[in-house]
Amino acid sequence: MLFALIGGVSSPSQAVPLGNFAQAMQAGKTYSNQKAYSQAISSYQQAVEMKPDSPEAQLELGKALSRAGESDRAISTLFEALKLNPKNPETRAEIAVILMKRGNWDEAGGQLKQVLDMVPTDNAVRGNYGICLEQLGYIDAAAEQFAIIVKAQPKSVEAIYNLAVALQLKGQTEQAADAYKKTIALAPSNSLAYMGLGKCFLARKDYKNAALIEKRAIQLFPNNHWAYLALGDAYNGLGQKGDSLEAYRKAIQINPKDPACRAVLTNLLKQKTASLPSAFTTR
Repeated sequence: MLFALIGGVSSPSQAVPLGNFAQAMQAGKTYSNQKAYSQAISSYQQAVEMKPDSPEAQLELGKALSRAGESDRAISTLFEALKLNPKNPETRAEIAVILMKRGNWDEAGGQLKQVLDMVPTDNAVRGNYGICLEQLGYIDAAAEQFAIIVKAQPKSVEAIYNLAVALQLKGQTEQAADAYKKTIALAPSNSLAYMGLGKCFLARKDYKNAALIEKRAIQLFPNNHWAYLALGDAYNGLGQKGDSLEAYRKAIQINPKDPACRAVLTNLLKQKTASLPSAFTTR
């Protein structure tokens, strides 16, 4: 769960020509606040043309481009802003979010670490840094980052959920279950928290409760293929082979490209092949 996501809708119309740098910057800000990113880009581009050595103009243009979905232009512009002012933490944080969306966890983490060195109280940045560490396999370090946020913000759903995931990856099932329960208490419609809690019950081999919880996760989000996979495991543990197979099939149908779904499909195909009668028999 990302702590800082960028998104929005661009408008096809363009900003009108502006007379000076301050006007262009103000117009860009107004358009950005309205999520009219095409106009914002046009205004900030004018500002950059007036003052190409302005890190502020480059930063705001980069942000508008990012929110409009033009990530290649955005990251190029943001690196130009960083070159002009290497000590601006906001620029590095913006670059990191784009890198995270691309799956460049190592580079993103490097940028976020530098931001935290400058602004250690920025918990949104710390959360994204924790996610990068987790993706890179540094689970203990990731859990530590999430725990710091939870201590500072005890009601942060994102931090508690991400801490739960890290604890589960560490094999600390009971602590993870407690964190998932806290997430659900704060956000009762969080399907992923139910799914994670169900997997904690699976780890305890409490298949009955695991199935009940995964069904709740599916009720909240019918396309949660992870919940269907866990439900299949729960039914398998209960010896309900038909229900297990149906849950696995549903997961594969929802997201056939997911590695976990592909692994289940491969296993099912192997089982089917093994059950076929031999072409030759001996007497």
